[in-house]
Amino acid sequence: MFMTKLSKYPHVQAIRVYCDRSVNSSRSGCGLIIGDYISTNHYTDTEVSRRLTARISSTRAELYAVLEALHIVAPLHMNVYFFVDSQAALYALQSTFPMDCDLVNKCLDLIHALEDAGGMVHFSCGYPTK
Repeated sequence: MFMTKLSKYPHVQAIRVYCDRSVNSSRSGCGLIIGDYISTNHYTDTEVSRRLTARISSTRAELYAVLEALHIVAPLHMNVYFFVDSQAALYALQSTFPMDCDLVNKCLDLIHALEDAGGMVHFSCGYPTK
């Protein structure tokens, strides 16, 4: 639904980032797909996956995916739309209380740098439907 709306505006330049994580009793990982939306007929995708240390929470794994994506997109100074399926990760990033979590603070530093350079960062819980 969201991407349908975005595709109606070919003059809008934005980057779409889809983040996800996988956690089981012995392994953790995160992955992301970055779609550089330039127009309805021109876009590129970048896929990244990382194996993480064992026994981390699904929220931390999702935040690692967001951080990895931010390292890639922040230098581009463009609008970015993040789609994540972890409400806990979004709550951590949008909290108004000081965080004692280095991972969250690194994400926030990159978000602020991107916004200071003129880009906008948008988060959505869940993935757009067709």
